[in-house]
Amino acid sequence: MRTLALIGVSSVALLLAFGTACGPAPIPVNAGRALAAPPAHSPSVGQATSQTVDPRFAGHIRLRGSLASLEEGFLFASVMPEGVRMPCLSRKIDLSTARIERSGNEAIVPFSLDRAHIQGGLVPGELVFQARFDPDGFVDTKEPEVSVATVPVQVGDMGIEIVLEAAAAPGTDTSGQ
Repeated sequence: MRTLALIGVSSVALLLAFGTACGPAPIPVNAGRALAAPPAHSPSVGQATSQTVDPRFAGHIRLRGSLASLEEGFLFASVMPEGVRMPCLSRKIDLSTARIERSGNEAIVPFSLDRAHIQGGLVPGELVFQARFDPDGFVDTKEPEVSVATVPVQVGDMGIEIVLEAAAAPGTDTSGQ
């Protein structure tokens, strides 16, 4: 009985010692408050990082040809360093639920990318925006129907316009001769 009492007193003493040694209570972060600007140094596009610049991109993906009439499938809107396969920011857009404007022979899909879509961080170098259509939405599968287009971008580009057309069927001559 004396051993149990000693263990109980020891446990209470440890709890008091460690329970109060953590310092003041955590202060909640106000999600609506903007982060303080970085010190006097303002990075160029090539020096941008996710910690110093809020990477924002927006625009429209214009689907043409057989892609314009699709109501299912997925678009990937991604920003990546030129020559690198892994995106810094990426967003998967489900065509069955996306807001699509139809105009003539094209479907126009608006997109935006910001901190919520970060996959890694912006790295030094030139950046490209890539629009990619994939019928099943799985990046790793290799369907012949995958279509890809890229354009150069800079951090903060809010008027990106890119045209995405259906991929040529395997074995089709697309050289125009």
